[in-house]
Amino acid sequence: MKLFSQLVVLAFMFATVACRDPIQTDQSVAVGSYSLESVSGRGPATGSMALIPGGHAERRVRYRQPDGSLSSEYVAIGAFRVTEAQGVELSLHENGGSSPYVWKLTAILDDGVLSLGYPDGADGWIVETYRRQ
Repeated sequence: MKLFSQLVVLAFMFATVACRDPIQTDQSVAVGSYSLESVSGRGPATGSMALIPGGHAERRVRYRQPDGSLSSEYVAIGAFRVTEAQGVELSLHENGGSSPYVWKLTAILDDGVLSLGYPDGADGWIVETYRRQ
């Protein structure tokens, strides 16, 4: 029940940031390397996020296989933009950047912790938390 209420609060935060008018802010506040710290739902087992000067973004993750081993690495490449209210908008292309589909995410950056969430058809929401290294 506690996890559910935390997910509801996080979903509300994402919706609040997504509904605001974006204001360009200093991207340097988000630039850095982040390591996956926690995941709710069926998210990745390991991963990293790099927010690079110039607005470039790279997400690398691996998933736990049924036999306990890790999958091959999934790489998504794209761009990020910092908005007001500690928001970070991500536009990523999976398959190492070759996918024509743009995966749009809104994350929250708070004191070196980047939290992003996205829907999971089976479980509701997946929330990934990355900590700046």
